[in-house]
Amino acid sequence: MQSNRKKENIIMKNLIENLKIKREKSYFSHNYVDTDTKRLNKIVTIGLVAIIVFIVVFTIFTFINDDKQWNNGYCPNCGTKWEFMYVENIPSYVSDNGHIHSDRRYLYVCPKCGGLCELYHNPYNKLI
Repeated sequence: MQSNRKKENIIMKNLIENLKIKREKSYFSHNYVDTDTKRLNKIVTIGLVAIIVFIVVFTIFTFINDDKQWNNGYCPNCGTKWEFMYVENIPSYVSDNGHIHSDRRYLYVCPKCGGLCELYHNPYNKLI
């Protein structure tokens, strides 16, 4: 009976010492966050950065494509100046309060050859 109790006491002492050692290691190494949480944070951060980079590149590509298509306001086929046709509102999403948010597409037509120029930004509002 005493030998079992001694074994239990020794096991309990070892467990307590192991817990103290683990606590000291985590306290002094400043490892307060689990490695799984760190890995998840890395994945989420990399994902968000990738999404932001994609959006920026897509926006830049759209502006470059619009500038090429606009051709300084002249039709690339016949050289006639574009005439404004209309602005088309393309619904993109509805917010929680019921407001419809839309993207605009500016349409210009060539009066001579009938060419069509579709732009996603107003060519007269230059950023640069």
